[in-house]
Amino acid sequence: MDTATLFTYLLTCTIAAATPGPGTLSVITYSVYFGWRRTLPVIFGIQLGMLAMAALALGGLSATLSASPHLFRALQYVGALYIGYLGYLSLKHAHTEMQIENSQHSKHGLRAFRHGALVTFASPKTLLFFTSFFPIFIDPSRDIAPQMALLLVLLLACTLLAHLLYAFGMKLVSNWLRKHNIAFNITVGVIFIGLACYMAWQV
Repeated sequence: MDTATLFTYLLTCTIAAATPGPGTLSVITYSVYFGWRRTLPVIFGIQLGMLAMAALALGGLSATLSASPHLFRALQYVGALYIGYLGYLSLKHAHTEMQIENSQHSKHGLRAFRHGALVTFASPKTLLFFTSFFPIFIDPSRDIAPQMALLLVLLLACTLLAHLLYAFGMKLVSNWLRKHNIAFNITVGVIFIGLACYMAWQV
């Protein structure tokens, strides 16, 4: 991969990772409420989810889903419902005091990790992303596997960096956002529900 292509790929990955979506929004929310350290399980869960999705895509599942539009459509609706459910929870707990929130989530690192992975799996289109995006940057005259591995590592690294920057950056505004807890929860809930509606509409 030449320098220009590598730069283009890294820029695309960084923009995709930094663009607010279910994963990034989850990182922001956890960072505001629980701090960057307790957000790490969410970030690592997203990384595992992306790695698993890449493995499934390279294993041929994306081709199977492409050949089975009804199955793919059903998975898309399930993913949209899960994202919508997250929005519902955020709205439901909009008036919950932060002390209560913290006591409920104080020992749920595994739950946060699982949440990060599930948010990634909530969008089956991620499977097609790997098989449609990666080939653009692959040289067919060279061995495919090392190139795919490099592209995946770079994508995971860009995503990890973007999410860590979000997690650290939220320290600067977390106190202000916690003072406006109700408005923040409502905003997060509306965005999640909006994403769910958009995902369902795109089906």
